[in-house]
Amino acid sequence: MRSESDGLAPSADLQIAVIDLSSLPWTCGTFSDDLSSPAITISEATGPTQPFRYCLRNIGSQTVNVTVQVEELDDLEIGCTGDENIYDTTCGSGQGELGEVVRASYQVMECDFSTSSPSVTAVLRDQLVTPVSLGTLGHGRARCYFADAFISYQNEVQRQQIQSDRLTWRFAWTGQV
Repeated sequence: MRSESDGLAPSADLQIAVIDLSSLPWTCGTFSDDLSSPAITISEATGPTQPFRYCLRNIGSQTVNVTVQVEELDDLEIGCTGDENIYDTTCGSGQGELGEVVRASYQVMECDFSTSSPSVTAVLRDQLVTPVSLGTLGHGRARCYFADAFISYQNEVQRQQIQSDRLTWRFAWTGQV
């Protein structure tokens, strides 16, 4: 005699998809464990980018608390232009300052627009250590989210220091029971 039990779904398991904006309410594209293409690109130090609209789906067995965190932040000083060397001691080589002034903003939204949350904004470099809470997501549920990144320097010194800097990063979404 032999008996086997079925495997249980992990208690926390998130998948991600890009939102299909061609219909209302929005629909989620194909879900996967990771996205291979860039979600947000900032090409100039002016204003916000086009928001990245995505869905998260919880295929785990329990409701999870969802957070987003920045990982693999690579902040490089790749040149020295204008008056940058007056304000930036690492001008032309070394650690960049862009991660201190790029902020990411997140908003949680039901795909049918029935409810949305206020947006939460945090400096990218801070998100290496402190994840941003995106609320809870129930078992079998999917929800729409926005992420946006923008440069927000506070003064002329910061504006000069970020010249010729390059910043790359990855977002990591986590669901914890």
